[in-house]
Amino acid sequence: MKRLLLITPIILCCYAQNSIAEKHFQTSLTEYYEKHSYEKAWNENETALDKHKDARYFAHKAKMLFVGHGTQKNPTQAKKIVRDILPKLVQNQDPFSLYMSGWFYFVPVGTDKNLNKSLSLFTKAGEKNFSPAMNHIGVMYRYGLGVEKNLDTAMMWYQKASKLNSAYAMTNIANMYYYGSGVEKNLKEAARWFEKAANLDFPEAMYRYGIMNYYGEEIELNQERAIEFFQKAAAKKHALSMFNLGVVYFYGTGAPSDFATAYKWFLEASKYNHGESMAFLGEMHEKGFGRDKDLSKAMQWFTKGAALGNKRSIEKLEKYKKN
Repeated sequence: MKRLLLITPIILCCYAQNSIAEKHFQTSLTEYYEKHSYEKAWNENETALDKHKDARYFAHKAKMLFVGHGTQKNPTQAKKIVRDILPKLVQNQDPFSLYMSGWFYFVPVGTDKNLNKSLSLFTKAGEKNFSPAMNHIGVMYRYGLGVEKNLDTAMMWYQKASKLNSAYAMTNIANMYYYGSGVEKNLKEAARWFEKAANLDFPEAMYRYGIMNYYGEEIELNQERAIEFFQKAAAKKHALSMFNLGVVYFYGTGAPSDFATAYKWFLEASKYNHGESMAFLGEMHEKGFGRDKDLSKAMQWFTKGAALGNKRSIEKLEKYKKN
């Protein structure tokens, strides 16, 4: 008679917890790398960590903390997490662990910069069809980071990643056509790739495609469509798109002038340390655009903008110091 394998309720509970945690983690990866919904990605990953302490989950958290995706930017905490989990993470052979280990050595975060190690880890992850790694290899070859610059090889890796629906890679391909980097400059082809990535909800691509529509760069000028893409990107916390919306409503270009709406978008962008938005906010208080004049508030915004190196804010402060 075969002996039955007895599994205690405690072990069963752990299996269930790990399984639930993994589902939340995989959902987080989808939200982050495919839907570019960073707050949802953060929340799903935190739920996964509540149920199971996995090095991959901590690695994902560290990256979001370091770049400020879905949460307040906190490089110090990110580095601490990486120092704790990197020895275990580099031993894993799943594509995400390989990619994140490479990313930590590339940036670097919580370790010394090692581009050779990064490329090796990215390549291993890329060979397992992990598109973020493929895209990053493309970046290394495009800019000659740890390897000899090779634009053909960069494009090859971007193309591979794009076939796996990587909006990051599509945007990089668009940029190569936009600037004529390794290929003949072709703004129509750039717009086509920006649009493909924008339709995958990638904020940077939405912004760039919006710009091309706004100015009619080798495509039909369509400011109404541009504003739609700026709004979509702004909804995903893209500061430049928020700023552009502020400019649109401030000057009334592409939409009726509306100082209240302009102020709202400049204020939103300022939350992401956008210095030029702070200069506009200061000017609106200084000159009474859409609100009462308030030089004290204007100076507060100019001071904040100047601290970020914003030229216009610095000039404003210097002007008032002389008076």
